[in-house]
Amino acid sequence: MDKDDFYLIGEKGIRKLNSGKAEDLIEEDIPKFTKKQISLRSHGLAVTDKEGNLMKLLKKQYAQHFYPLSIVDYAKVSYNYARFGNEIPILSIDSHDTITCDFSCQDCLSGAGRNIPLKSDNYNFDLPLNFYLNILREISEYSSKRGFDHVRFEQSGEGNPDLYPHRAELIKNAKKKFGMESVYVTTGSKMNEDITNALIENGAFLRVSFPGIDPRSYELYSHQSKYQFEDSLKKLEKIVNQREKEKSNLLIGVRAALRPEHESFYFHFAQQIKDLGVDVLQIVKILVPEGQNLDSSPLSKPSKNQLEKVNELSDNEFCINLPNVLDSLYYGRVIQDRSNFPERCYSCVVQPVLAGRDLYVCTKSEVMYSHKYQLGRFNGNKEEINQFLSKENIIKTTQGAPKTCEACCSMFDNVLMHEIYQLTKKIDKNLEFYELVK
Repeated sequence: MDKDDFYLIGEKGIRKLNSGKAEDLIEEDIPKFTKKQISLRSHGLAVTDKEGNLMKLLKKQYAQHFYPLSIVDYAKVSYNYARFGNEIPILSIDSHDTITCDFSCQDCLSGAGRNIPLKSDNYNFDLPLNFYLNILREISEYSSKRGFDHVRFEQSGEGNPDLYPHRAELIKNAKKKFGMESVYVTTGSKMNEDITNALIENGAFLRVSFPGIDPRSYELYSHQSKYQFEDSLKKLEKIVNQREKEKSNLLIGVRAALRPEHESFYFHFAQQIKDLGVDVLQIVKILVPEGQNLDSSPLSKPSKNQLEKVNELSDNEFCINLPNVLDSLYYGRVIQDRSNFPERCYSCVVQPVLAGRDLYVCTKSEVMYSHKYQLGRFNGNKEEINQFLSKENIIKTTQGAPKTCEACCSMFDNVLMHEIYQLTKKIDKNLEFYELVK
């Protein structure tokens, strides 16, 4: 690592990493970064002792996974739990609040949710705005009492989140009443001006999903023809222009999957997205289809070449996120190395999943729609979340998870918090945490 490559950004301001030590900068050498710039240029987490000696570097992570929070927030929660016995707050709530969709994507992660019968016990997606806001109040107050006031509010739906009828009001009130900045994940196909305006004024991160990255694959994988590839590009352009006009800090990203049909289009698509003024492009592996394995669909050599070329488009204002290993179209969530995996599930408290009125341990479909893993159902009673997240209820609900889990959809977060916990117990020093920024 070049000694001049990285800045460290933490509670003490901005320092420079030099030969394994965090050093103070003179006033005129201190750069100014916005929260968005930090996220785009982040390379991970640095942990030092009070004297500035580097204790640990964690570099395999995507900053936008945490945005508008940072990896430092997660590390500090684990540290305060290990060092001082502080209770763990909710940092992020992952909300799935509608099960209707105008797309029928081939590899939709929410297929199980969209098939819930309206009159079944699992149908709890009747969420009037005031009831929904009361749930957010419960979550916000729970975390505030544990020292954290800015819960990340991700809204992705089990279908198209644009179709929740009170979306714009929800985004506005979440920010104004509870300090929650919204992360909004959508195709954008039904995203109206009210939703756009609410995000521009009160949102943190808009991520637009592309089922395909050219007209043919977009229609093929979305299984519909009313909203097409060019429609999505035009809507993105309009939102970016509105953001610039109104000087909004909204981070705008695009997500697309690795697919055989994309082999010749990755670079052209990435250049299009960059030229539009989008901030982040994430190209990801998708979950292994049932009945197949990782080796059944290796990534082709032309695809690898295209993706390596795509990576060169990344700069201080445009961030490219690619899989760490370019070997397969698919990835699994199977826990392979249990020796380095925590004995407790941190994510079920730090970022529980809200599916309708129900609070669940995580987003795996077999978990989200099984009463076995339901932490509780919101009925509008005051402070009911305290019972949902009590130690006794978590032990009962997780039944020893993740020891009993074959796979984990929050693997990085659980391992991150476990590593900080272990480091804190191992090193009898007070620790400081920094975002590692290029």
